[in-house]
Amino acid sequence: MQYQRPRSGLPDAYAASRGPVRSHSFLASRTAPFLATIQSVAPLRMRAFASTVSTLVGLALGPLLVGVLADGFASRFGDDALRYSPLAPTCAPLLSVVVSAIGARCVAGDLRRARASDG
Repeated sequence: MQYQRPRSGLPDAYAASRGPVRSHSFLASRTAPFLATIQSVAPLRMRAFASTVSTLVGLALGPLLVGVLADGFASRFGDDALRYSPLAPTCAPLLSVVVSAIGARCVAGDLRRARASDG
């Protein structure tokens, strides 16, 4: 069956959902390797703590950052501050790439030390 665009010129629900589904699938696929690396590098007795900290950093700091930026942008943008503050976390993937590239150089040594300390 061939997909046909609706006559109104607006995309239907299927067409409108393809972009977000693809982007969320891509973002979710990069989370597992980070969590696996954290679990592998952390000492045996600290793995639960390392997992909790890594999860809380992502889930707690994002909304907090948006709120702080909205308050800071209020004097400059007024009512539009809530429009511009959610744009800041969109730079997080760029920062993640830089931090991951720097950290990737140390993972092999960290894994050897973690395996040696776990016995």
